[in-house]
Amino acid sequence: MGLNCAGKFGKIFLIVLNIVFMLLGLALLIPGILVHVNADYVNEQILPLMSTFTFGGISLAGAAQGLSIALIVVGAIIFLIAIIGILGACCGWRMALIIYATVVLVLWIAQLVIVCLYITMKDKINTEVQEQMLDQLHQNYVADELSTLNTTTSSKISTAWNYLFIQLKCCGVHPVSLLSNDFDETEWRKSNPTMTARIPKSCCGATESNYLVFSNPQCTDSLVTGYYESGCFDTIYNLIDRYNVAFIAIGVITLIVQGVAIASACMIYRQMTSHSQFA
Repeated sequence: MGLNCAGKFGKIFLIVLNIVFMLLGLALLIPGILVHVNADYVNEQILPLMSTFTFGGISLAGAAQGLSIALIVVGAIIFLIAIIGILGACCGWRMALIIYATVVLVLWIAQLVIVCLYITMKDKINTEVQEQMLDQLHQNYVADELSTLNTTTSSKISTAWNYLFIQLKCCGVHPVSLLSNDFDETEWRKSNPTMTARIPKSCCGATESNYLVFSNPQCTDSLVTGYYESGCFDTIYNLIDRYNVAFIAIGVITLIVQGVAIASACMIYRQMTSHSQFA
């Protein structure tokens, strides 16, 4: 093909990079198919609560249940793009190189736009999430029960909240306070004004196995000790924020690698075109 040293290096880089991309595509594609066949990956107890949270018209439950399809689609796209890149570099197919560079460039721009939107809208998203969580707790938390242990549970969403508190070891949406907490305005408290409990057992260390017999008045009634002080929004946010540095680093590296891949494809195409003109 008459490539110079830079062109040959770009060709090798493109081949190796796209072999890695092929493996990455398979790594997403195969688990996506397996998860789609056996779609028990979403906890059925928390799913009713996830269904109440919507962003941009899409429910969180729908997004979670569509994860397998997303993995299949993304994995297939990455795999196909990698095949095109390898064919273009190995076989000298200039059209394949053009398609590869164009598709990767579009993905690169899309990723950059998503990152910029997230940075500019992060505070707004966090505020909206908190508001939706608090509204759902106030409107739909009506029972301190677990449906798997008590078939008379009056609300699946209440059960979902209780499972969330147990699994994440958090309580309510905002941090619990001795003076007030998020449960004060719930239907659970309003419909039982003489009830001594101020927070549910799920906030006090109860587990699924001992929920029916669990009792800790110093926690549920007086909030002296034993309750989960962190609100669930902060707990979820901290879980995500813990990996922010890793996400940012991976994102930057990905953008750089994709940029080099685009440059390599363009360089190989240009050298192949120049060589064919003078051949």
